[in-house]
Amino acid sequence: MLAILKRKVDYKTLFKLTIPIFLEIVLQILIGNVDKIMVNDSLAATAINDANTIIDMLTVSFSVLSSASLILINQYKGAQDKESEHKIYIVAFYFNLFLSIIIALILLIGAPLFLKWMNVEDIYMDYAISYMRINGGFIFLQAMMSTLACFLRSNDFVNKSLFVSLGFNIINISLNALFLYVFKIDNLIYGVAISSVISRVLGVIILLILVFKYVKIDLRIKKLKEFSFQRLKKILALGLPSVGESISYSLSQVVILSFINIIGLGAPEARTYTQIIIYICYLFTSAISQGMQILLGRYLGAKRYDDAKVLVLKTIFWAVVVSIIVTSLFAIFSHTVFDFIIPSTQEGVSKEQIIELCSLIMFIEIFLEI
Repeated sequence: MLAILKRKVDYKTLFKLTIPIFLEIVLQILIGNVDKIMVNDSLAATAINDANTIIDMLTVSFSVLSSASLILINQYKGAQDKESEHKIYIVAFYFNLFLSIIIALILLIGAPLFLKWMNVEDIYMDYAISYMRINGGFIFLQAMMSTLACFLRSNDFVNKSLFVSLGFNIINISLNALFLYVFKIDNLIYGVAISSVISRVLGVIILLILVFKYVKIDLRIKKLKEFSFQRLKKILALGLPSVGESISYSLSQVVILSFINIIGLGAPEARTYTQIIIYICYLFTSAISQGMQILLGRYLGAKRYDDAKVLVLKTIFWAVVVSIIVTSLFAIFSHTVFDFIIPSTQEGVSKEQIIELCSLIMFIEIFLEI
């Protein structure tokens, strides 16, 4: 083991991949959190958070399966197997698309039932149902964006994917401002939800154009005849254990949120705003892990197993170190941070009470991040 750890890691390539991915994830996470902040209303923000807890749990499955396809694509690149690489593109794209359409229908029909299971209070229920039906009903757009972005990353076009995310967020923020501050739409939820859907439609269109142009793969519907169940099994063999792990974690968050909703007393609001900061705390971990996956696939494809072991171990080390530092800084300055993002008007609880609760949660989060 010591001999393996003495080997050098290609940090230049790893961080060249990690930095654009990090910035892209920042932009992806902004989409839901910008909605919460821009509505400037704790009732609407908490309703968005309740709805997103379910939506995010299901979105995880697309991102994990996309990451599994990314690993396989890079394995085939390392082995210089062009035919197998091409088939993975077709399988990953259409499987995620069909799966996400089924999930979208489930969210459209089952939104009230899911939120009731989470013990969402009546004052939030109508807002949460509206947001879940609009954003959840178009969840297939997020699945397509996740898959297409992985195709670009696996071919070293991480910067292209980053610029799409940047444009996507600028459009979303602009539309939010238009609906909320110019048109002054009465239902805040409709304003931010419709903005998200429109920006995702444009994001998918641009990503498709970039994939056709730079990756040079044909994803037209006629290519379904090349769909390979053998390749699908390989993606699922890699992805399902991670999907199970991620959904298990997400389900635990749903259960926790249901208890928080019963407690009330500012707890749902505190979770809404601490979650925004907690996402930021593990962004680097998520980014360096995805950068590692690209290199890892190539090492495995080229049968460089010792290099693969070193890469994984050293990535874990840096991920933990950076996460602890970032979380500690947010915990130390938590009062200032939460005073900035939490609106002054609250339902039945003071802003100061919510800030105190948020600060306590952030100090506990230091240990959770490890």
